[in-house]
Amino acid sequence: MLAVITTPRSGSSYFCSALSRNGAGQIQEYLNFDNPRYQRICREKTPREYWQYIVGQGGLKLFRENLIVIQSDLKKHWPTVLFKLCDKIIYLHREDVVERSISQFIASHTRIWQVFTDEEEEEQRKRSDAVEYDFSRIYHNYLSNLADDAFWTQTLPPVNGPRFRRVQCESFLRTPEKVMSEVLTWLGHDTVQLDLPDDIRPAAPKRESLREQFEADLHRYFGHCGVDCPTEFINLSREE
Repeated sequence: MLAVITTPRSGSSYFCSALSRNGAGQIQEYLNFDNPRYQRICREKTPREYWQYIVGQGGLKLFRENLIVIQSDLKKHWPTVLFKLCDKIIYLHREDVVERSISQFIASHTRIWQVFTDEEEEEQRKRSDAVEYDFSRIYHNYLSNLADDAFWTQTLPPVNGPRFRRVQCESFLRTPEKVMSEVLTWLGHDTVQLDLPDDIRPAAPKRESLREQFEADLHRYFGHCGVDCPTEFINLSREE
């Protein structure tokens, strides 16, 4: 069974859809019990039956918050349990923490989390225009994302191996065919006829201006506290 571990706004829906379309299992958030569908299925089954259901789907997607929910049900250290239960683990990570934080902020306001059609893109554009900048909320997302990154860095293996692989979101979105082919080969699947979802849609149009405001305020905040802004810590760099 495959586990895709990820962080919010890291392209996981597109990535897991590509895995599913190429025979790598129906990778979904089966431990996200805020989702009514999985609440219902879980209520109809014993914990053992529900886990067998997940195994039958071929894999699952995990965020750190999902593991917090089930931690009390695991009598052992959960990473140990997870590595025993899963044949393969992928860590899909988006390096740009600021971009993730801005994306979360916009999506929480527009209530549009994925954009796949022209109509959805136009609706996102309209709703984005009404989003007003809020430093405190973006900063909250930012700190949460830093905590996620620190948690996974401390928990997961440091290097790729037969059972563990890191995938950078930015690389996947830039060259999806190449990255997905490498991942499927690692999983032992055929890549002769690669099937990918439609091209991912561009970022919300207001994201760039919100980022500029947030970065400027973040530097001012650290300056007000009398310390230099730790650029390497807050990860303001962007790939060319």
